[in-house]
Amino acid sequence: MPDRLSYDEAMQYARHCLKIQEPEIKQGSVETYTIKTTVGEIKKPWGREGGFAVVYKFRTLSGQLKAMRCFRTAIAPDIQARYDLMSSFFLQYVPDITIDFRYYEEGILVKEAAQSNQKKVCPVIVMEWIEGTTLLDKVDELCQQRDQGTLGGLAAQWLDMLEKMRAARMAHGDLAALNIMVRPDGHMVLVDYDGVYVPEFASMPQVVLGQQGYQHPDMSNRPFNEQMDDFSALVIYLSLLALQLQPELWNKHTKRNTRGQLDGNMLFTGDDFVQPDKSLIFYDLLHMGDTRVRDLAHKLRECCQQPVAQVRFPVELLDPDHAIKMNLQRLVSAIQYGNDDQILQLWIEPLASYAPAQTYLSRVNEARQRSAAVVTLKQALLTRDLRQIAEAAASVPSTRLNNQERTIVQLATNFVRAYQSNDDEYILNCWQEIEYSSLQAVLKIAPIQMERLQLAQQRRADLTRFRIACMQSHYAHEIVNAYTPILAGNPAISPQERALLDTARDYIVMYDAIKSALLMNNGQGDLSKLYIAYNEELDHRFNDFTVREREQIAGFKSMGRLELALQSKAYRLALVTAREIETQMHAPVNDNRLSTARMNFVKTFEARHLQIQIQSGQAFARWDWPDDELIQFAVLVWHPDRWPLHPRKDDPGRVLLRINRGFYEQYTYFQFLSGPIQQFYAQVFFAIFEVAEPNNQQYWFYSRGLEPTSKWPLQTVP
Repeated sequence: MPDRLSYDEAMQYARHCLKIQEPEIKQGSVETYTIKTTVGEIKKPWGREGGFAVVYKFRTLSGQLKAMRCFRTAIAPDIQARYDLMSSFFLQYVPDITIDFRYYEEGILVKEAAQSNQKKVCPVIVMEWIEGTTLLDKVDELCQQRDQGTLGGLAAQWLDMLEKMRAARMAHGDLAALNIMVRPDGHMVLVDYDGVYVPEFASMPQVVLGQQGYQHPDMSNRPFNEQMDDFSALVIYLSLLALQLQPELWNKHTKRNTRGQLDGNMLFTGDDFVQPDKSLIFYDLLHMGDTRVRDLAHKLRECCQQPVAQVRFPVELLDPDHAIKMNLQRLVSAIQYGNDDQILQLWIEPLASYAPAQTYLSRVNEARQRSAAVVTLKQALLTRDLRQIAEAAASVPSTRLNNQERTIVQLATNFVRAYQSNDDEYILNCWQEIEYSSLQAVLKIAPIQMERLQLAQQRRADLTRFRIACMQSHYAHEIVNAYTPILAGNPAISPQERALLDTARDYIVMYDAIKSALLMNNGQGDLSKLYIAYNEELDHRFNDFTVREREQIAGFKSMGRLELALQSKAYRLALVTAREIETQMHAPVNDNRLSTARMNFVKTFEARHLQIQIQSGQAFARWDWPDDELIQFAVLVWHPDRWPLHPRKDDPGRVLLRINRGFYEQYTYFQFLSGPIQQFYAQVFFAIFEVAEPNNQQYWFYSRGLEPTSKWPLQTVP
């Protein structure tokens, strides 16, 4: 399929390239925007590029704005039939969350590639132009503003959209923040319908699988049906809900490129779904104070580990009566099996006030009457405690007891014997038998027995908690906090567990010392104290330090490497190390020697093989860049009458143009405006800069310019 540049060229000549015969579209034109370059202003078509298509802003003959979607990837053979079915389906069932569109098989004549002369006719989709922003950009804006109210409104609106899709039995197939638009009035609509499922598509193959940051790790096996959005729908809802409560999570977890553009994901990436137990965002959400967020994070983590076909969105969020409907089903089942106890357990609020359940009220009343008769029959047993039951049982023949009474006597006798033995496990096992017998309600325990039972329970619970921490936790504080005084001298604790406890305590001593060192000197840290306190072997055992603290520790360790590089005049190593430290410490490295390093480093490079061609007042320059990522800028200087001076010198009449390496490599040449001149003299220097505090002023350093092939004298024909 054609690339973006080919479509851009065709859209600039839309009246000639469009094959749509409707005059309203045929005689329209693409909207453009102006960019300023070193050679002047250039108009470019307004287009937004996604994973599968480019969407242009198009103005029809009558002035209406439309979105014209041009495909960048191969499309399914039956795509036109799919879009025809979708159009009528959307209009009938979900008109308020979709937009009107029309598919044109014969859409636009476009080059197969930007450098090719071969052309072909490609399909396009013309749809309503939506004023507004993508959900991704809207959430970015709201998080920067800490607008929790509007974020909450988006989360609620998202549930409403999901309910409408669920009622229509449709799925989008590629739910992602870039495929959801937010109108100026805040209303959200879905766009990009390549992967949509509607009931008429049940026998058709799947078209697209969606973006990894929103999809199940096993999405290649995702069924093509109305449930295929459940995972991505939960990802988006959980993200919106969490950001409503903590908007600062956005800047912590989202990623941007060097130009500040978001990568398309919300809080999650595909890697988070592959290894949720190692995911930082899962950790943050599972430890938030809001129960809803924690529960949904648990649900999403569970979904990551399920087969994709079994993943379901928690429908109770869409249907508030879902839980009570499930309780009613259980009540009906209990009635069918004649289980009076279960009927009474289920007949509580809100089921008792649920109108559809009133049909079974007479049966519930029958269960109440039968249970009351049983309570009356066993009234005497309710007045006796365990000790009295056990003592009385010795003189009571078992033939005088019914089965339930025999069970009560046996339970009481066993517990009293265990209490007298003073054995924790024996006491707990006997009490567990009482709890599991369903007869606990007719048994009483004396206060002194209850104290002994609670002591045994506390010891078991504390020991279990401590052992779980030893086996599973990577945090020294969790292990130490799990050990309580009640466990002192407990023979059940193994030597290995006690050794781990001692190591965790040693780690905490180091941890506290490191924290103190990091807080010294107005938060800049005390390097000497950090080195004294830091124990690398201990640090490898536990993970109590935060990511930020580890970055600071790494930064301070890197400071020594920077000092060695500066002293040995290893300029490149010094610059790379300084950049690492700034990334780790989130603060600039203020050392005047780095200026010297930059100046001397860039002097070791020279531009080579400069060539310049002139066409109609435009100059096209090419040269060789060095194989070093630190050299990201070049400066082209030229003078119409003589060789220009070095960039650091004043030179009247000289033109100086700075070029970013990424921009150059994108086009493989640098274009600038030369004008109608007869000759000029040009030279390319490599450059590197630094930003000086406190005014963030840039200071530039340049190569020497001694390489003969870095110069180019050019004479043009008048």
